[in-house]
Amino acid sequence: MHYIGDCKPEIRNGRLHSRLVGELTMHGQTHPLPFNTRMIFKGDTLTAIASTASFDERQWGVSTMLGSVDPIVRTETVITLGNEPRR
Repeated sequence: MHYIGDCKPEIRNGRLHSRLVGELTMHGQTHPLPFNTRMIFKGDTLTAIASTASFDERQWGVSTMLGSVDPIVRTETVITLGNEPRR
């Protein structure tokens, strides 16, 4: 698996929102896969970035064992910055 994407921050309703827009390559196939991101601050300091996405692994040619396995994959990644303890 390989993912390449860019962070696209924007201000909506006076609040910072961000999205990771990129492509996931898996099993020799590449498809778009956006991640919703959440920036976590303590005061004015960015302390973590959390990102979530869901995708249908059948797009990448992964078998669902004749429908016995849920094809929807949900993923979450949390990157902590500085000296914050991991969750």
